[in-house]
Amino acid sequence: MQYSQVSYRFAEEVMNSRLALKNEIDGLLQSYTGKMGKGSGAHEELLNLFAQKGWKKEHRVCSDSSLTIDLFKERIGIEIELSHSMSLFKDFLKFQMGFNADEIDIGIIVTHNQESAKRLFGYEVANIEKARKELESLRLVISVPIWVIGLRG
Repeated sequence: MQYSQVSYRFAEEVMNSRLALKNEIDGLLQSYTGKMGKGSGAHEELLNLFAQKGWKKEHRVCSDSSLTIDLFKERIGIEIELSHSMSLFKDFLKFQMGFNADEIDIGIIVTHNQESAKRLFGYEVANIEKARKELESLRLVISVPIWVIGLRG
């Protein structure tokens, strides 16, 4: 599946320093052929696709919290965010908590691109443009590098 991306706080450069994992993520997303949209099961399918490559599902953000990150591997956290855009804020905070606790180096959000979100849902679901705007408005609060990937579903 094709995607667009946004690099917040040099996230792409951080991923370039871990090129094998960046290529693994790219390959997994490119290979995803499932449907997007309400009730499609895309969230679970993507989780399972990554888990097959050794990504740990539902990893605790840090020892002080019961919050979990969808996927985790080698200090990289991934959230698959295909639901309401307000969930993006929870994802940002989870990444920041893990970063502050020295558990993660970068967070990755896999979401819709803006066109797909409008076409599939027609209302306010999470998408790459919404994430970009919100991260920019939170620049003084969110210091963890975040790579946002917008799937073209």
